[in-house]
Amino acid sequence: MISIVIPVYNCEAYLEQCLRSVQAQHRRDWEVLLVNDGSIDGSAAICDRFAAADDRIRVIHQPNGGVSSARNLALERARGTYLTFIDADDYVEPDFLEALRVPMETHEVAVCGYDRVRPDASQDFVLAGTGSLPMERLYEHTLCTQLIGGGCCNKMFRLDIIRSQGLRFDTRIAVGEDMLFLMQYFQRCQRAFNVARVLYHYRFNEVSATEAGFAQKKVNERTASILLAVAAMTRHVDPAQPYQQHFVGFRQARSSLRLFFQMVLSRTQEPALLAAIQRNIRQGLWPFLQSRHSRWLEKAVVMGVALSSRGTYAGAVALSGLLSRHLHAYRT
Repeated sequence: MISIVIPVYNCEAYLEQCLRSVQAQHRRDWEVLLVNDGSIDGSAAICDRFAAADDRIRVIHQPNGGVSSARNLALERARGTYLTFIDADDYVEPDFLEALRVPMETHEVAVCGYDRVRPDASQDFVLAGTGSLPMERLYEHTLCTQLIGGGCCNKMFRLDIIRSQGLRFDTRIAVGEDMLFLMQYFQRCQRAFNVARVLYHYRFNEVSATEAGFAQKKVNERTASILLAVAAMTRHVDPAQPYQQHFVGFRQARSSLRLFFQMVLSRTQEPALLAAIQRNIRQGLWPFLQSRHSRWLEKAVVMGVALSSRGTYAGAVALSGLLSRHLHAYRT
């Protein structure tokens, strides 16, 4: 059986579509664990209605504790052999479970393509080639590109590995918790499988630099959380596998660079956070400069931050109008 974990928080506009897409699966051997994380809209009622009509759907109501807390509670209650995650505002193709479940007979993790759905368009992210995936490529395209991505939702896991290793989501981390969980899980894997089709639809909500999501307090909280996640990731690297250190180092620098640009866009200047960003960039500097996945502007800014984070911040703010097209990619 496959356990499907769906944390729910104020998603009444999209939750029914999400659950209908699960009920439309070609495979029937699944259970859904809906964890209503203190929703204050109509989400709880939708959860209860679906659970009353379908005995494969179970609802757990808890006070708001965040997505990691909700997922951890579901991990304790799950009954399946295999496990996947779906966000409550997303939806999946009818063969999502089937396509990921079949290769799990001989692999520890399976991944698939996904798209980002906007109101006016969508963008596909698919790693070419359906079949067994070398672990080095799994790490590369999880950490360095968006073709696999650092989220848990387009992937399938073995619940026995999660439980035997005591793996949980870190509730201290509000942003970046998925990537940390993946690094811990991948350390227990020897075989991965890629399904080169879009099976997962991720509803992408873009945030403007002038909107509430870029308030200084929000940027500071997000930055601190991601820095904590990145620091924790570096402790889950196998020294016998140099590629892991290389790709994690790249991600350490890339994530810190993204945070730096977000601080520039929001005109947020917190000396302690800038210093932490600089430390992370210095630690991941060489893998980042070597990588074919980093662009010339990124390399130039990374070098600047490594030398002087405050000076580069001031320069980037001054030039942000000229660089707006490049900075746009770092808004979320």
